[in-house]
Amino acid sequence: MAKWILLNTVRHFKNGNGPVKLFAGETLDDTQISVTNVQAAGGVVVPSSNVLATAAQKVAQKRKNQGASEEELDAIMATAVAAESDAFDTNRVSTNGAAGATVAAGAAISAACTITPKTSGTVKVRAWVSAQGLGAGATFTPVLKQGTTTIAAPAQHNGAATTFPYNAWVELEVTGLTVGTAVTFNWVSTAGDGTVTLGNGATGKASGLTVEEKP
Repeated sequence: MAKWILLNTVRHFKNGNGPVKLFAGETLDDTQISVTNVQAAGGVVVPSSNVLATAAQKVAQKRKNQGASEEELDAIMATAVAAESDAFDTNRVSTNGAAGATVAAGAAISAACTITPKTSGTVKVRAWVSAQGLGAGATFTPVLKQGTTTIAAPAQHNGAATTFPYNAWVELEVTGLTVGTAVTFNWVSTAGDGTVTLGNGATGKASGLTVEEKP
């Protein structure tokens, strides 16, 4: 069982008794109402443990009793919570790989990122890699996974008699994640690949994985 605070008014939420209106600042008990369905209807929620949301909720409820408009209630909730680091688009996890590091077959190109959606259940995932050339006959196929499921894979790097650098970038949006449930994304090479060296001879970052929740 979990409770959530609604940050915006949902005007046409359909429950078992027909369409209802949910006001910004209401507490949602997921044993009584489907938070996933609220989000599908455009609702944005944060855990009831969110201190700023709880404080804003008291103000919103008082103003609602005084006849405040839906727009004012939305503004009270959004303005208060947007300042907190774990609200809206500041829920972000990122890792990097260093130039000169080697990546063996089936190994991480950049360390895995685990994120727990807090508001929307929609994340933007970015993965990139720069690698040195491979010998003839060797391959390097970076793969982006959600858990163990492949969700994107750029073109394979095929080794040749001459050495050349390889650069790949993947960016996509993943929707429908469950708020409050952790999910892990992996940026890895493929079994059977040759061992590659990250970077193009320079120092610094040579690979990366970033997962950021969208508001």
